[in-house]
Amino acid sequence: MKKKSTKKILLFSFLLGVIFLLGCTPKRDEYGNVPITSNWELVKFTVNGQTTDVQNESPLVKAVTASANPKFKCKDGVNCTFTMSGKTHKGVINGQAGRYAIVFNDTSKSMMAEVYGDTLRLRNPEGTVLLEFVAN
Repeated sequence: MKKKSTKKILLFSFLLGVIFLLGCTPKRDEYGNVPITSNWELVKFTVNGQTTDVQNESPLVKAVTASANPKFKCKDGVNCTFTMSGKTHKGVINGQAGRYAIVFNDTSKSMMAEVYGDTLRLRNPEGTVLLEFVAN
């Protein structure tokens, strides 16, 4: 009896894990891109031609700089927030099929956003800043 109960618990746990993993995977559009509303994690940024790969930083450097790293969030596909250097900018996203223009409320500057598969790239109009995020 105990052996049968243990098997049921293991099977139930396995199925629950599969459902959890499938539920966490972002759905993709017809081009294979995850939606801009995914959870984004910064992996690399380039400023004035100098690239920093966040993933290759030591754990200590990651822990110290994590709060200062640029962040991007968009929950509804239209309204977003972009945080860089401790300042948060609210913006509106226009576009489709993985290519977007983001207009910010507090500045005349905008950014271009492109989603390729699991990667989000944000670029300023001058091309001096490029931020790469991955969906997680």
